[in-house]
Amino acid sequence: MNWHDLSEHTSTLVALLGLVATVAGVLFYRLINGMDKKIDKATSCLLEIIKGCGERRLQCGDDFVGKPEFKEWKEGRDGKGGLWDTLNHHAHDLKGRVTRT
Repeated sequence: MNWHDLSEHTSTLVALLGLVATVAGVLFYRLINGMDKKIDKATSCLLEIIKGCGERRLQCGDDFVGKPEFKEWKEGRDGKGGLWDTLNHHAHDLKGRVTRT
């Protein structure tokens, strides 16, 4: 094998390698740029949803009660066989009807 002949093709191989690296770099840049646009769009949608939920929570603040108020309301209503006991301890028969356990 004559090494002198191979050294003549080194510049061609380096040029081809540079061309392939350039194409790969451009494709990678387009991939990253596309992902960046998608992430920006998803972030703006998420922020819009969060803002809408916050506004809705403020509008409906009087429609819901907090846990302390709920516990106060619930006291005296949750004895044995009461509503909450029934909801938390029930089963279904084969026909799908509710049975107390």
